[in-house]
Order: sequence, then structure tokens, then C-alpha cells
Amino acid sequence: MNASALASPPPPESTLSELLFSAVQDSFDGRDREIMERRFGLVADRAQTLQVIGDSIGVSRERVRQLIQRNLRRMLARGGRRTPRVGDACAELLQYVRTTTAHDSPDRLDKVYELVVRELSHLRSYEQGFELVLYLLGYRDSARAAALAVLAARLREAEHQRARDALTARLNQRLATLLVQLPTRS
Repeated sequence: MNASALASPPPPESTLSELLFSAVQDSFDGRDREIMERRFGLVADRAQTLQVIGDSIGVSRERVRQLIQRNLRRMLARGGRRTPRVGDACAELLQYVRTTTAHDSPDRLDKVYELVVRELSHLRSYEQGFELVLYLLGYRDSARAAALAVLAARLREAEHQRARDALTARLNQRLATLLVQLPTRS
């Protein structure tokens, strides 16, 4: 899969994916563009693992991770200029993420969670989306790790709740079936 063949819009119709796609298109060429598009699922149905990307371009998954981190730093530097150029896709991406997650709000991690679940569901995992958004918000190292732990705990709780709800629905359906089968007394 070469980068020039990947110049179609992202499959999920979400503002964050569209802005990320534009920022990647404006910022990178060749291998860097291909890596970003494949990792964040910007041109295919699903995001790809570091291993799959590395195998296809002939580098280790660790090298792919390093290239992604370098590219994200470049996007932050470009979009974080004091006076960004008009129409700069990186600046638009960063502005969208900051305003959508209520910059300096006490419930900011709740907003990050909602944004990722709503707009980045095409990624391989929500944790990948959390990583991306927290990086774009400027969370670094220990702060990002702490925020990721909070978001992962919330995700696990939501998954447990969905499982409990599904079990309750199945039990209620089975109970209704059994009640219908009971002989009625006259």
C-alpha cells in the first residue's frame, strides 16, 4: 500500500478524524504520511498495529512508534505556533481538541473520554485514541500515564456496565419466556 494511493478521506465521518486526516496530509509526505494514516485508520477501515505497519515498510514496531511520536511532535509544533497560518490544518486540529475537551475544565478527562468514544471508535482500541488526544493536549510522560490510568478505569467500568446490562436483558427475556410457558390457573 503506497502513500499516494491513500489520498481519500477518512472512513468514519467525524470532525476529529477529518481534521487529523487534513493535518497529516498537510504535514507529511511519503513514509511518514503512510505510517500516520495506517496507524490512525485514516484511509482504511481500521487502524493497524505497529507490528503490521513495521512489517510492511521493513522496520521494527519500536521504530514505527518512534516515528509516530516524532510526527506528533511536528504536528504540535506546527499547530502550536503563536500565529499559525490561516487554514493551517494542525492548528485547526489542536484548536478543535482543546475546545471540545473544555480546556482547563475540572471534568476534562470526561470530555476526552466522550470525544474518543464518539469520534475515534474506528481505532484498534480506545486506549489508542486516549493516547492520541492526550498527546495533542500536551500531556507528557507521567501526567499522560496518570490520565491514561483514569481513562482506562472508566472504560473498564463502562464495559462492565454494558455486560451487566446485557446480562440483565437476557435474564429478563428468559424470565418472560418462562412466564409465558407456565400453565395458567383458572
